[in-house]
Amino acid sequence: MNLDTLTAPEPVNSLAEQQNAAMETILVIDDDPVLLKTVESILRRRNYRVVKADCGTSGLEQASVCKPNLILLDCMMPDMLGYDVCRQLRKNRMFDDIPIIFLTGKTTASAKAEAFEVGGADYIIKPVDTVDLTSRIKTHIELARSRSRLRQQSWQLEQLLELQSQRLEEVRSGQERLLVDPASFTQIKTAVRFQPAYEAGGDFYDIVKLGPESYGLIVADVAGHDLGTAYLTGALKALVASFTNDSLTVQETMMMLNSSLNKFLAEDQYATVCYLKYNTSDNTINIVSAGHPGPVLQKNKQKPEQVVLCGDVLGMHEVVNCDSVNLQMEEGDRLFLFSDGLIESYPDQNGITGNRTIGLNNLMKQIENAQSATITHAVDTLVRDLIQNCEALIDDDIVLMGIEF
Repeated sequence: MNLDTLTAPEPVNSLAEQQNAAMETILVIDDDPVLLKTVESILRRRNYRVVKADCGTSGLEQASVCKPNLILLDCMMPDMLGYDVCRQLRKNRMFDDIPIIFLTGKTTASAKAEAFEVGGADYIIKPVDTVDLTSRIKTHIELARSRSRLRQQSWQLEQLLELQSQRLEEVRSGQERLLVDPASFTQIKTAVRFQPAYEAGGDFYDIVKLGPESYGLIVADVAGHDLGTAYLTGALKALVASFTNDSLTVQETMMMLNSSLNKFLAEDQYATVCYLKYNTSDNTINIVSAGHPGPVLQKNKQKPEQVVLCGDVLGMHEVVNCDSVNLQMEEGDRLFLFSDGLIESYPDQNGITGNRTIGLNNLMKQIENAQSATITHAVDTLVRDLIQNCEALIDDDIVLMGIEF
């Protein structure tokens, strides 16, 4: 055999033994004592720690004890074939990433194929060339080390993502706690569906009792989808509580909100708002829009129409101008407030989203189709059908609020 025939190294002292403990360990399993001794000499010269086994059974026992970085395995041994040894090792997850290199005189393609099928990493034919052997050992140990690092990094990333997911869930839960339950306002018929695109969203709605016979209803959208946007909705909730009351007109409420938002929003941040005051005594509403899509009005099961309103977004200008409109509502009329994610998520005939005209037409068609359903069922159906139509691939938050008079 073309192997180095060096004598065994001298015994190492205690310091060398300590250094040896940090070396890569190679387990050599072969029934040829000459080959065992020669391979040991080659590997020790290259600072590997070598553990020897002269049969398959002993090799399995040694593998469990020494936990090698690599195994050199003979194919043909009297007690157990190398293929069977490899199979046994691969059944134990502890040896999943340990490279096993077969050392054999068998040169047939079927022998090589079986070696790889049972989990071998490489196949070296005897007689073994020293340079080839050591080169392959070094390569496979480095590959195994890289896989181990990647697995560790992957595990750390999974832990980080799980922690991040938990934090986002806390934010989402906190955001949902800010949102009121429409069912708690028994004097008015209203329903809301809030569907964030991500774990936490920038859309927001609120219902406020302004007086004995008046209510404020609001749908807003804070630009952006990052975690900071979700926190801004909490601030918006507090501002809405401060500036929605009977003593302020809807335009004055928008001006007060704008003045406050200007103080803490970044230059590229803004909010759009649709706000209405509803007087239950005479069924009148006063609506204002600050850069927000106008609501859809359905007069007593007639064809729906959008209430056209113009206004500046909030938080970007010192002074804002916002249109408002007064409407006299009758029994059976419905009004739908929504965020732009609803009408921008409807796909066109080519599957492309973002066209508000197409989205608005689809929304009004669905509102008309749902006119015989209760307001709660109509709102749920509208959002559910949109999500199904988009195959759940919605990249913006959605709020839909329906009011029946």
